[in-house]
Amino acid sequence: MATDKKYNLLHEPWILVMDHSGAQKAVSMLELFENAHKYRGLSGELPIQDIAILRLLLAVLYAVFVKVDVNGKCVDPNTKPGMRLLWKSLWDQRSFPYEKIEQYLKYYEERFFLFHPETPFFQVAGLKTSDGKTNPVSQIIADVPSRSVKRFFSNRFGSEVGRLRYDEAARWLVNLQAWDYAGKKASVVGGSPNGGGTGWLGKLGVVYLAGESVFETLLLNLVLVREDGIISFGAPTWAAKAKTSSKVDVRPRGYVDLLTWQSRRTLLFEEEGFVTGVLSSYGDVFDKCDTFAEQMTGWHLSSEPSMKDKHIPNTLNRERSVWRDLNSLLPINKTDQSGIRCPGVIEWRALLQEKEAISIDTVNISTVGAEYGSMMGVINELITDRIILNVNLLTDLGQDWIPYILNVLQSTETCIKILGDLARDLAKSAGADSKEAKMVTIAGTNIKEDAFAYFDLPFRNWLSSITGIEDDRDVRCIEWKTKMRNTIIRMGGELINECTDSVFVGRDSNTNAPRFFSIFKNRLYKEVPMQKQEGDNNGRSNN
Repeated sequence: MATDKKYNLLHEPWILVMDHSGAQKAVSMLELFENAHKYRGLSGELPIQDIAILRLLLAVLYAVFVKVDVNGKCVDPNTKPGMRLLWKSLWDQRSFPYEKIEQYLKYYEERFFLFHPETPFFQVAGLKTSDGKTNPVSQIIADVPSRSVKRFFSNRFGSEVGRLRYDEAARWLVNLQAWDYAGKKASVVGGSPNGGGTGWLGKLGVVYLAGESVFETLLLNLVLVREDGIISFGAPTWAAKAKTSSKVDVRPRGYVDLLTWQSRRTLLFEEEGFVTGVLSSYGDVFDKCDTFAEQMTGWHLSSEPSMKDKHIPNTLNRERSVWRDLNSLLPINKTDQSGIRCPGVIEWRALLQEKEAISIDTVNISTVGAEYGSMMGVINELITDRIILNVNLLTDLGQDWIPYILNVLQSTETCIKILGDLARDLAKSAGADSKEAKMVTIAGTNIKEDAFAYFDLPFRNWLSSITGIEDDRDVRCIEWKTKMRNTIIRMGGELINECTDSVFVGRDSNTNAPRFFSIFKNRLYKEVPMQKQEGDNNGRSNN
């Protein structure tokens, strides 16, 4: 246990940022808030680390600029217009009022020491095992699994895996509390042998809005109200009583609680200027259902019978680009009965636009998530994506567009599925029968993945070009569908060209390549009918 106070995060440089020239540097928390407008963005080791630190910084802003009572309820201003005016006053300054932030943080300065005999930052003082042993510090590094043979992403080798500089340890500590995997943890005195799954962000598909600077990004994600009322904010962990080793089953009182949630009971151990060991046990847990205080994720109704009529947070799928799940991001018409709730950051951005608190035409929606494997006990892959939309699509001006866009997405999905069916038919004709179903499935899956990859950039460009005001919805949607269908016909033709003569001739008149290609095109034209002045290429493709 630390006997001295050491390495205060308010003053020591530990947050990695990138300036507008592209240079990376480390800054303290105070320096970041003073110069947030001068930095392009956070630039830590991994995207999940950056979002964890972004949320920590957001918690500071909420604590400074939004007054709360002991129950976490907003006291002043307590109206939606008041909240919008508060936000706009910050945005219009183009930099943070540093003195207010500095005054607040220095009031809690004691709670920001990485090493402290009583209240180490994001840790529990005195955490120990019965035998006094600690674990390797590599356990808190998301890209260094405990088994060296599985270190797929690590740029650390040898002794460097066994120790961390203080600044590195601080970043990974914040990341651990947000994203730590499930599974066995250290058995600490007074701790619990049972956990609550991953860290809170590991249960979400995180959605946030990116700006042109750290200042803009922070403010764009500073959600102050929702359609259904003012948000309950609560208080950050440094303003609360210090944690003990015991796990607590408790629900967050508000959004700021979630932004600084302690999903683990952790303690770092240092030696000769480096962090060399760690203990990490189970921390605060709660049921993720209907936790609508969270503003950085979308929600959908659970399909589990035990959670009937409850909403659970959306997660990300590494095989699906974000544009394929726009229905979970766009603010669907309020009469929609699907149970989908869009992320609070997007609803808030729409409100700011409608009330003319901001005049930026585009919105950069970014996503980040982790794919866990083997009982959620290891991070297999990180998932990041972003999409740029005209902000009008989020407001009432764009409400009429949303059904059209979703219809275009559905048609694209359907046409690509038809292409996959063609690939499977050709695979069967080549000799893959029901006993070789895996080969048939792979044939269809591979071509579908290729098609989605091909349409990825064109669809993003098409979507970003829609203003939601002057565009003719029917014309723009037919334009996309026609080009998409014709492209898929070309892809199908390429599959036919690759067929062997035996597949082209087929086993009989119903199982040959021309027959399959004819069925394929008929299905496509049924999904996307031919328009006037369109031509059609029949027979075996020469593309």
